[in-house]
Amino acid sequence: MNLNGRLIKVAAPVAAAVAIGAVAFASSGMQSNGNDIRSQQPAASAEGAGRAPKELIGNEDNPATWRLPVEDYIPLRAEVRTVSNVRDQLIDDCMSKAGYEDWQPAPDLPDLSGTSLVDRRYGVHDPALTSQRGYHPSLAVQNAYDAALEIGAVDKSGSDPGALRACVEATDAKAPDVRSDPLVQQIDSTSYVDSLKDPAVVAAFGKWSSCMKEKGYSYKNPLEPMEDPRFGHPTTVTEAEIATARADLDCRGQFDVTRTWFDTESKIQQEQIKRNASALRAIAKDNRSVIAKSAKIAAKN
Repeated sequence: MNLNGRLIKVAAPVAAAVAIGAVAFASSGMQSNGNDIRSQQPAASAEGAGRAPKELIGNEDNPATWRLPVEDYIPLRAEVRTVSNVRDQLIDDCMSKAGYEDWQPAPDLPDLSGTSLVDRRYGVHDPALTSQRGYHPSLAVQNAYDAALEIGAVDKSGSDPGALRACVEATDAKAPDVRSDPLVQQIDSTSYVDSLKDPAVVAAFGKWSSCMKEKGYSYKNPLEPMEDPRFGHPTTVTEAEIATARADLDCRGQFDVTRTWFDTESKIQQEQIKRNASALRAIAKDNRSVIAKSAKIAAKN
């Protein structure tokens, strides 16, 4: 069973998490091509013409490599894995000493929402994946998620819940879990909602909608096809979904919808971060402390 939400889950922009099959729109830091990415300093103010600072952009053509300002206050995935692995080992050892040697922690669930916080946050962006899976995650990721879910669904060790609770509490004292702070969650979610009302985003959505209409699709904004109930089955991908997603992607590209949306939300987040600078510095400090404790234990082992 998953313990204390081992994976950091940032509050989900509700609309964006539906049709793409995400159980939660979440990320703990940024990952691209197997490497964690984060600038060493919080992002500077937005650059000319409303563009996000260059340090927030990895590959211009790959939104999965872009980084929102709030990510300075979210541990990297590698850091989360370190904490998770240490906690798993401590709890496992404790349960063995309590007489439950067959107990084992459930595997982490692959993130259906993508490899980073920005990946799929604004919808589809990968032509190859879209042509195969429409709005759904890759088949490999979906299969890995289903397999991990099945493995972790039932504890076959016959362990006592009280013993597990005691081991979790003992582990908390040695290696606290990493969690998403409520303020960080608030910035992540409200910036997304506020971006939908920004004039630049509204204008981009209007152009996208006209483009889609010319292709035979009647959607007011890019959120609607992702929420289309016809595409909501967790495993089935239809030809209609793929055709819609490809048209969606083409219209996004014609009018720079994804980048406009990202730039707008980045600016909103920068303003919120500036207003909450002191509290966010404390959050970052707490995160470093928690991660350092687990790294120290990992080094000893």
